[in-house]
Amino acid sequence: ILPDTPNSMIERGQFKKAETKLRKIRGVDDVDDEINDLIAASEASKLVEHPWRNLLQRTYRPHLTMAILIPSFQQLTGINVIMFYAPVLFQTIGFGSDAALMSAVVTGLVNVGATVVSIYG
Repeated sequence: ILPDTPNSMIERGQFKKAETKLRKIRGVDDVDDEINDLIAASEASKLVEHPWRNLLQRTYRPHLTMAILIPSFQQLTGINVIMFYAPVLFQTIGFGSDAALMSAVVTGLVNVGATVVSIYG
C-alpha cells in the first residue's frame, strides 16, 4: 500500500529505480551524491553481523538500560494516567469544572517546564 522509498529500493538492489524516485522527490536532477551516500550506507549496514546481539554489548548497555527504565518508571508512577485524566481527577477531588480544567493546564505547563529543564540538564 505504501510507496517504495529510495532507500528500500536500494536495499533490494533497484539502484536505477531508486535514483529516479529520488529525483522525483527532490525535484532536481543532481542527486548523485545523495544516491551514493544511500548506497554506501546500505552496504555498511549489510556488514553488521547480529545487530540485535550488538545491543547487549557493554558499550550500549547504558542506552539500553535507559530505553527500558524510563518508560517503565512512567508507567509505574502513573504519570500518564494523571496527565490524561487530570480534569476528571481534579473534579473528583472537589475542584469545580473550571478549576479542574485550569489545574490540568497548570499540570501540563509544569510538565513542559520540567521537560525543558531536563533537556537542558
